[in-house]
Amino acid sequence: MKTSRFVAAATVLCATPAVADLTAEEVLADHLNLLSGYGLLEVSTTGMRETPDGLTVDGFTLTLVEDDSEGEILLGGMELTELADGSVRIDYPEDFPITIGPDRDLEEPVTLFLTFELAGMSHVVSGDDGELEHEIDFEAISLSEIAADPSDTLDEFETEGIFALEGGQATINFSDDPASRSVAVTLEKLESAFKGTIPTEVDLGVNSSTTEYEGPGNVDMAMTLGDLGAVVGFIDSDVPRHTLDLSIGDMEWRQDMDIPDEGDIAFDLGGEDFRLNYDVSLSIEDFENDFPGAIAAGQYARGEASAGRFGYTFEGDLPEGPMAGSTSTDGSDVRLSLDKTGIRYEGTAGLTEALISVPAIPDMPFTEIGYTVAETAMELIFPLLPSDEPQDFRLFLSVLGLETEEDIWNLFDPAAQIPRDAIDLVIDLEGSALLTQDPFDPETDVPLSEAEARLNDFRLRIAGAELTGNGEISGTAAGDMPQGEGRLEMALTGANTLLDTLVAMGLVPDDQAMGARMMLSLFARPGNGPDTLVSTIELNADGSIIANGQRIK
Repeated sequence: MKTSRFVAAATVLCATPAVADLTAEEVLADHLNLLSGYGLLEVSTTGMRETPDGLTVDGFTLTLVEDDSEGEILLGGMELTELADGSVRIDYPEDFPITIGPDRDLEEPVTLFLTFELAGMSHVVSGDDGELEHEIDFEAISLSEIAADPSDTLDEFETEGIFALEGGQATINFSDDPASRSVAVTLEKLESAFKGTIPTEVDLGVNSSTTEYEGPGNVDMAMTLGDLGAVVGFIDSDVPRHTLDLSIGDMEWRQDMDIPDEGDIAFDLGGEDFRLNYDVSLSIEDFENDFPGAIAAGQYARGEASAGRFGYTFEGDLPEGPMAGSTSTDGSDVRLSLDKTGIRYEGTAGLTEALISVPAIPDMPFTEIGYTVAETAMELIFPLLPSDEPQDFRLFLSVLGLETEEDIWNLFDPAAQIPRDAIDLVIDLEGSALLTQDPFDPETDVPLSEAEARLNDFRLRIAGAELTGNGEISGTAAGDMPQGEGRLEMALTGANTLLDTLVAMGLVPDDQAMGARMMLSLFARPGNGPDTLVSTIELNADGSIIANGQRIK
């Protein structure tokens, strides 16, 4: 297979004109454009000279001018070497300097000096001036030194830390016709750690003025990302297109802050198998001025995110007392799309647990709140644009196995007389409707007509009682009063037993319980099982409502 590919490639090269060699000047011009953020910064070299096979650049100056405030960043230089195969190699110094200078008009300007250590760095640019490809590899990039002028500026921070990237690869493509960019990156590990004292009152020079900032005091932070991959794309046009496909194998973030007069707060979050991708083609101006028109013209936004195990814990030693909490989810995913077919949202989550404990506070009946949900799912589909044909809609919600901490139940049921079974809720509704008007028009009254809806499943199970239902309905909009016909089947079990328990506990007075039973008798009849009520509700085209054969409207 490799041999056949080599022969095919050689045949193509022999049969087509040779690609023109790329020059160091062309690569430098592209580099300046890249550093400028395509016009967001003013970029220039600090000096350069020709070499027998390329260019030497002493360094770069990046200037940001905004509202009469000017700051600049100085970057280290590089060597550009034209290679025999027509590509250009870029070599950087092993110790790469970055200088961050403030607005010179400030009364006490501070300049920061950063040095990054580059290990095993390789950067080769190929292609032609209209379509370039950058291939970058490195073993490690790490921050090796931080200094400041005045030299005593950082003394009060007492900082120490690391920032390092390991095992990185990147492929960057630039094209002029159409103007587009794509970046593919993989990274074995990102590690960042910081420990130091951040003053609780700092004067920051912003636009030549002074802003008071309350810092977080003593900080101890560490973050690690592993097995990171990302593909980013951009195509420029009247309606630009942005794409992203990001994955993170594992993440850990720990931070401890000691805030004077406020207490000590520490948190730790982590997880694995994170994924985020989106594909967005839209004009912000069109969306703001004519959202329906932008969607109808084909603009869209689509994306999804997912995660495997994810958890978060925190602890705080506050003036009011100790506080702690935690959340965890076994796995979750979310999908969202917005286009001319409508809006669609889907999401699921596995076992989710949350617990928070707070200090004992007067008038607070409990110090611990928590819940567990075995499984959740949601789906929403709804049209956005008027159409001559009916369009589908759907609403699905499922919350299974919801349980709360005993402290919550004990507030009103300390003797545990009410069944504390897990709570379940399921709503499954779908159908179609004719969307006749723009639903975002504030003057729209009833934008739907010729609707057909089916309640495939409704289920609510709580405190030993269960309500279920299913049915269907169809209708049209007649002026401001929708009309329809259909049938709904309902069943309720355990309601009388629950009412008896609530009355015995003194939570519900006898007269209110009697009123509730009388109301139920209007809409329901005894079912086949014990403590079971069933009901058949019918809606007719003439506007009448029949419950179990009795007209109630």
